[in-house]
Amino acid sequence: MAVDDRDDPHGMRALSVEEIQRLIEEVGDEDPPELPKEEQLPERWVGLLARINEHRVLRVMDLDMPRMQVGRYVIEEMIGHGGMGVVLRGWDPVLGRWVALKLCLAAGVEAEGVLEREAMVLAKLRHPNVVTVYDVGRFEGSLYIVMDYVEGEDGRAWLERWPPVAEVVRVYTAAARGLAAAHAQGILHGDFKPSNVLIGVGGEVVVADFGVAELLGFLESGEDHSEDSCRRRGGTQAYMAPERLRGGRGDARSDQFSLCVSAWHTLHAIRPYAGETTGELLESMEAGEVRWGELALPGIPKAIEDVMLRGMHVDPGQRYRSLEALIDALSDAIEPDAGGAEPLREQRWLHAAVLAGVLCVVFGVVLGSLWAQVRAPRAGEAIPEVEVEVSMPAESLVDVAVGLIQRGKYDEGLVVWKGELERRELAGEPIAPAALRVGRVLLKHGETALQAGQFELASELAKEAKSASLEAKHELWTNGASTKEAVELLEDGRSLDERASASQ
Repeated sequence: MAVDDRDDPHGMRALSVEEIQRLIEEVGDEDPPELPKEEQLPERWVGLLARINEHRVLRVMDLDMPRMQVGRYVIEEMIGHGGMGVVLRGWDPVLGRWVALKLCLAAGVEAEGVLEREAMVLAKLRHPNVVTVYDVGRFEGSLYIVMDYVEGEDGRAWLERWPPVAEVVRVYTAAARGLAAAHAQGILHGDFKPSNVLIGVGGEVVVADFGVAELLGFLESGEDHSEDSCRRRGGTQAYMAPERLRGGRGDARSDQFSLCVSAWHTLHAIRPYAGETTGELLESMEAGEVRWGELALPGIPKAIEDVMLRGMHVDPGQRYRSLEALIDALSDAIEPDAGGAEPLREQRWLHAAVLAGVLCVVFGVVLGSLWAQVRAPRAGEAIPEVEVEVSMPAESLVDVAVGLIQRGKYDEGLVVWKGELERRELAGEPIAPAALRVGRVLLKHGETALQAGQFELASELAKEAKSASLEAKHELWTNGASTKEAVELLEDGRSLDERASASQ
């Protein structure tokens, strides 16, 4: 087959007609699998995305080709979509900066009203922790607003990285300042949640998406606030304050509730109140059934949890009087005060130092015990087979933890492992290989416990195996390495936990 080997000016080799035909035949003529209806984008949105991609391809092939524009903004890509439209990344050639364009593609006056409200709200706000709006316009009949482009990720993606506790406190304190600035201008956000917090690569934090914002002056007027007289509020139910779930208008303390629920979700890897429907959420809140995640970040100070619990109290009167008061409470929880509380960072280092001392003692006792068992067995008793490899010092505590688990001393082994895990985290040493090793041993013994009818023990070992796999997965993903082994261990741990729980 004749192939044109000449390179084009942009480093791309031209494909011959024969090559193109072969590629088409390799793909085949079968229709691609159809996505579930709820995952499909509206046809108009798909068309817009196709046009954006077409312009990008043409631009790569010929830099002189005209670029797709929305107003004066040169469109680079679609970076997100929601219920009413898409978010695009674009370039402002006049001011020489990247911007984010929120384009409303949903039909109807109500959808555009939401976007117009967001633009008007943001135009009133000037604060480093609130996204800035620059421009408003229309594209092919659809309204769009132009805002800051924050290079980074939203809080929903960020919490999957298992950020340090101190960083979670910093991010949500900054978000609280942004919400407090909105409240000072008489604006209630109304839909605060992790995905509406943007964390930039440089550490900047901004609150976004004021699409369902309302005026506090109106909310706090003397009008009837009864459930019967109030329409269902906009927002995401899972993070919404109970007074708004019931249809009430709420006030600044409603945003406080949503912020604390979001922070709790990030700290504990689980939302504090269970439920998918309004009724289920309200039932959980009113019963005070706060969930404490089994995969919570290590080293969360009780003082910080207490601040969050008060901020997301079901009774608005029991919350902080304002977000400024909550920020002060968080500051007291992580900084020294007259009562002698240590800063969060110092607490963690102190804890690690004490733990290191304890582990040295544990290590010596365990090795001494193992040595005694091998060198001095009782009369007539076989020498126990202990699978412990004491090699280099950096690996020794992992070896000890594994040996203890293999001998059925699960509590002792997990104490040693978790202490070594925290030491490695603070020292910046690799975690994944050790975590996978410990996780595999825990899973093996969990399966043995299940077969022996020890269902509760099997479930506990499965949970610890899952925790170890998540530690490994996080480090591998962050470093760009394959997470296959960690994911397989996580799935095996989940399977064991489900089987053990079902058997209890």
